Amino acid sequence: MKRKLKGFFGALLLIPTVSFIVFYLFVSLYYTDGFTFNTRINGVYCTGRSVEEVNKELIETTTPKVLYVNCEKYGTEEEVLLSDIDYKIDYTNALEDIFGNQNPFLWILNASKSSPVNNVRPDITFDSAKLYEKVNNLQIVKDHTDNAHFECRLAYSKDKGYFLYENIDELIDVEAVDALSFTAVTDDLKVNITDECFTKPGYTEEMIHDRKLWADISGFLTPKLSYDMGDEPILLDTAILSSFLLYDANNKDFIRNDDGSLFISETSVNKFIDELFDKYDTYQMPRKFVTHLGEVKDIKFSIYGTLLNRKVEKEYLLNALKTGEKGIHVPTYIHEPFSRGLNDIGDTYVEVDMTRQTLCYIKDGEEKMLVDVVTGKPSAGYSTPEMLCYVYRKIPGKYLRGEDYCSWVNFWMPIYKSIGLHDASWQSKFGGNRYLTHGSRGCINMRYDDAKALYDEIEIGTPVIVYK
Repeated sequence: MKRKLKGFFGALLLIPTVSFIVFYLFVSLYYTDGFTFNTRINGVYCTGRSVEEVNKELIETTTPKVLYVNCEKYGTEEEVLLSDIDYKIDYTNALEDIFGNQNPFLWILNASKSSPVNNVRPDITFDSAKLYEKVNNLQIVKDHTDNAHFECRLAYSKDKGYFLYENIDELIDVEAVDALSFTAVTDDLKVNITDECFTKPGYTEEMIHDRKLWADISGFLTPKLSYDMGDEPILLDTAILSSFLLYDANNKDFIRNDDGSLFISETSVNKFIDELFDKYDTYQMPRKFVTHLGEVKDIKFSIYGTLLNRKVEKEYLLNALKTGEKGIHVPTYIHEPFSRGLNDIGDTYVEVDMTRQTLCYIKDGEEKMLVDVVTGKPSAGYSTPEMLCYVYRKIPGKYLRGEDYCSWVNFWMPIYKSIGLHDASWQSKFGGNRYLTHGSRGCINMRYDDAKALYDEIEIGTPVIVYK
């Protein structure tokens, strides 16, 4: 009886043991066609999967799209599509190495520990000829090969005068860039074009000649002298200075004096002075004038204005250019206006409106005085002439004498011949139409207080504009 029981219990123990062995063998046989339990490769769960299956997933999830090409020196970032160079990856060899080193019958060992780290690199294939073609067509490469600028010459423009035009791009070492690209495709897919990939080409003989010529003339062409024309300083800049030199295209040099110094064209200097002074000379010329009321008047007769001494200034400038004079030069005048500049009437002047019979004194652009006056009597042939003139004297007290009169005035400010601004004690009224019946012999009659106020303020040389 005891033997039977012992045999029974032995049979019971044998069943699970045999079952476990059968299960273990079944699982082991299952792993003979795939990776063993708890296998991860490059983050992909591979347990029970074949090399082909894992390789397919890795290719689908890890194949890159772009090769990046950067050049920090020129701040460029460009890309090459890997599909354009037949770029392919394959993990088969690396996966087979891992698979070959696994024992499917030892799978249970992996159940008791965390997944081992399996990071592998794929085999990479690509068409190197297509890679070089794509890289060589990148903008950074073209800009420094086919499109590279290579110019250095003496140039001239009307606005700038003579100048050294230099536009020489660095050349890129295409073979070096190709080598960097080849390495990057099999590595991190990032190409960094470094400074060492660029070289600057040397100058040609013609370039060297023009650089030496520029060095010789640049001192003369450096602005040093200005004309003080009043409100508008005129700098003799490089463009102006260039106009004084003569270039001999046949000899590729500037015309020079016997001692080798640059020849300065007197004709060109005279032309410059004439053209400049033509803008400023206004003496005795008709002009338009805008009154304080905004009316435009045509002033045809004038004894006022600017008249520069051209002869003196032509001689001065020619000598100043030869000696390299520096500074600010005030030109010599034959007739200097009260206000120097293009607007030589300036913002301080006297207006006499014969229609309204008023005098307006403008100082520094502001109206200081607007008073009634009496001008010349037209019916007696003493109409005050329309003109642009100026106060050329101030006399504090004077007898005005004529064939049939002798009148004392306290404030005499002559503006043209015997015509002047003055007080007129004999006038009982001013303004309106009084000039038609009690007009002067051409002078501008003013009240005593008005004449005194003007006399105290006005300076000799102040422009006076008389109009209707």
